[in-house]
Amino acid sequence: MERHYFDHNQPQGSMSLMNLRNSLRALFQGDLMPLRPRASFILDDMEYATDAQAQSAWSGAGCAVTHSLTKQEGSFALQVVIDATPNRQVTRIKALDLSGFKEILLWERCSGVSQAFRLFLEDGSGHVSYWLLTSHATANTWKQDILNLAVPDGNNGTPAVLSNITDFGFYQLPASQTFIFDTIKARCGMSVAIDSCEIGSFYKQAYIGGQPISMTAKSSPVITAPAANPRIDILVVNSAGTLSWVVGTEAANPVPNWAGIPSARIPICLVYCKNTMSKVVDYEDKDANLNEGFIYSDIRPLYWAAVSNLSALSDVSISGLANNHVLRYNSTSGKWENKTPRAVYA
Repeated sequence: MERHYFDHNQPQGSMSLMNLRNSLRALFQGDLMPLRPRASFILDDMEYATDAQAQSAWSGAGCAVTHSLTKQEGSFALQVVIDATPNRQVTRIKALDLSGFKEILLWERCSGVSQAFRLFLEDGSGHVSYWLLTSHATANTWKQDILNLAVPDGNNGTPAVLSNITDFGFYQLPASQTFIFDTIKARCGMSVAIDSCEIGSFYKQAYIGGQPISMTAKSSPVITAPAANPRIDILVVNSAGTLSWVVGTEAANPVPNWAGIPSARIPICLVYCKNTMSKVVDYEDKDANLNEGFIYSDIRPLYWAAVSNLSALSDVSISGLANNHVLRYNSTSGKWENKTPRAVYA
């Protein structure tokens, strides 16, 4: 079966039979499960089904926040009505690590024509970076903005540290205007976005060593493009929720370095790296981005990796273990040994 993509905005309201079938097939393939790899990360999908939900996430003086059925994606959007005072601000408090991302994409529309305002990111030290936005030249018309994360239009003296974002939102909103915002997402550069391992903070399905691991959604470390030939890298996570790469070997027909996966790691995905790449794209987008690297395969197991001191079994020769030999753990050396017992009974 070909790869299917699970839309986490659905089902809400109505959806086509095609979308329903696609989501069910993706769910069957495990696309919804924890540690899901993608080439983008949703900062906010604006899927607030009630005003109370919208107001629990977004707030601002002089800004009337509600949910909206006028949407660009999914089933809902966020509506912000500005009072008669100019330069209002609406904010969402949310911790983010955007250091591995290249762009931010967002949908916005305004009741006015060509209204100027800004998107901002603020870090834990109060440093703010911002990007200039202008609404569509036709009132009440959706417009998608694509912003270069590495090149903000300005800051408050020091650029925000992208690895330590604490809140984001819109400011210098003009007076007496109605804005509607929809999906805000960060698109990866030379990295992969990984969903949290705790879906909805309830299901704990990723285990290492008999204990559930805890990891918020984040981007992987940055990939270095191959020098000449393609390469397949393996993304893994440890019990602390730290992502790392097992780098493959460049070759005309590369293969993953399976033997290089350290013990007590859960493999997440393979990335096919090219020397021409400037970003990583999703598998379904690879044919439209022939020069780019792409998520080659999703290799998550059923989210359990049993480990113990047996991880040191490579210290002994298992193949040479005779019938009258035993494995004994040496607490001094911290290794397992191939030993003959003191007495052998027929």
